[in-house]
Amino acid sequence: MGVAENIDALLVKFDITAESLARIAGVQPPTVSRWRHGAMPREEPINRMVEYFGLERDDIVSDAFGLAAKEHGRVGIDRKSTRLNS
Repeated sequence: MGVAENIDALLVKFDITAESLARIAGVQPPTVSRWRHGAMPREEPINRMVEYFGLERDDIVSDAFGLAAKEHGRVGIDRKSTRLNS
C-alpha cells in the first residue's frame, strides 16, 4: 500500500472529496487525481495535509505505516515473515 492507497484512505476516513483535499493541500484537483494513481505529492502539500488532519508524514507516504495500512490492520507487517515455509 502506498501513496495512492493512503490518499484514498484519507478521503474515506475524513469523508471528503478529492476537490476538498485539493483545496486543503493547496493544489489543483487533477493533482489529487495523479496522487490517486501513484504520483508522489510534493513536500508542501504533504505538510498542509499533515497539519490540517493532524496526521504524521508516514500516514501519507509510507507503504507499511500509512493510513491504508492502519485502516486494514496491516501496520508494520513484514510480508516476508508472513509467508509459509514450503
